Amino acid sequence: MRFSQAMSPIDPVSLPDLAHYRSHGIDRITAWCLTPFCCHQAVLTFEELAAHGADEATKLLAVKPRLKCTKCGGLHADLQPDWSRRCTSPVARSSI
Repeated sequence: MRFSQAMSPIDPVSLPDLAHYRSHGIDRITAWCLTPFCCHQAVLTFEELAAHGADEATKLLAVKPRLKCTKCGGLHADLQPDWSRRCTSPVARSSI
């Protein structure tokens, strides 16, 4: 079996939304501009993403085309949840 046959495409519906990340204490993302020779990086809160039309049901994949680099104007970004600034989770944890 060839490698390309073994990989199945990712269903965008199965990807986590902003509400999922928020339930894990994540309240922001890190965005990197992928335009050659730019590589600008920025941290955006979920509230800032709301200015770009994102709500709790929005997937990160859907946010990517809405963002524009503030350094070079490029429209090519990579987004990741910002786990480094994880805030206290609003979800109650049960003690065992």
